[in-house]
Amino acid sequence: MSQNSPYVFDIHCDLLSYLSYKKGRTPFDHGSRCNLRAMVAGKVAAQVLAIYVSGEGRSQESCRAQIQDYISLTKNFPSLLQNGNQDSIKAQIPEKIQILPAFENIAGILPDHIEISLVLAELNQIYKSLKHIAYISLTWDGENRYGGGAGCQIGLKDDGKKMIEWMDEKHIPLDISHASDHLCYDILNFIEKRGLSLPVIASHSNFRFVTNKARNLPDEFAKEIIKRNGLIGINFFCHFSGGKNVWDIFSHIEYGLRLGADKTLCLGADFFDDETQSYIEKKYGSSKCFYDELSNAACYPRFLEMLYEQSFASERLAEDLFHKNSTAFYSNVLSKQH
Repeated sequence: MSQNSPYVFDIHCDLLSYLSYKKGRTPFDHGSRCNLRAMVAGKVAAQVLAIYVSGEGRSQESCRAQIQDYISLTKNFPSLLQNGNQDSIKAQIPEKIQILPAFENIAGILPDHIEISLVLAELNQIYKSLKHIAYISLTWDGENRYGGGAGCQIGLKDDGKKMIEWMDEKHIPLDISHASDHLCYDILNFIEKRGLSLPVIASHSNFRFVTNKARNLPDEFAKEIIKRNGLIGINFFCHFSGGKNVWDIFSHIEYGLRLGADKTLCLGADFFDDETQSYIEKKYGSSKCFYDELSNAACYPRFLEMLYEQSFASERLAEDLFHKNSTAFYSNVLSKQH
């Protein structure tokens, strides 16, 4: 890989929630930071598309709409997009963007009062229609039937245990980016005690030692992901990197390397649209979401230039971070899903 021609495998963006928010939207709209024009400009070769719900209001309706939008993408744009699989992810076909679906908060499948056995039956049918699932997170913010989201004091619940066992059977990675610390502890202990083999990742989280936010990983969980050969997706959202300037992001990459995450770090930029996520200013005290230099999916060539300006950077690190770590992980994961 030369400095001028990287390709990108990013494991978290919110294009699907943008599309489902209002009728008439298209994946080419500049209103989405992860629109297809930006992906092409940024040389994105593979992209995980999160099916995101907040857990409030019309979550199930939104979840269904996003699933249908995902299925429609490759049908409507076959020359540009392809559903990723073991072989295509490994090959990284340059003329098509490989896409994979993921669930950011699995509570959107069915309402909480529905028996978990029926939820899993419904999820089985969805899984068959999607063919692969890149990862599932049990929660978003706050508490649901599966456990506690980032910042709360709730751990793993019984329905969460049943969901994890189903995921282990399908070999679907478990994403802890939105899990509370209590939930993370319980998840790792439950996996250990049951001898489960599902991978554990953090699809879009930075490091709490560098920026003290509940959504960032404390060292103990980061080290567990590293030990388990998972992935940690570096998040470009400015409030999780420090908020001072764009160079804060590179402090998280450097810290991850100090923890031994050279084969674990990847890109999980978390690009979303400002309208859908209108709560940002109230929650974080500022409406600013991304640094100007790294504000949408077209930014990756510039990001590479900035990475090479760091004293710790190397061509090997750039390749691993941009695509090799994610490609190796998902080539293995997708080969085991059924």
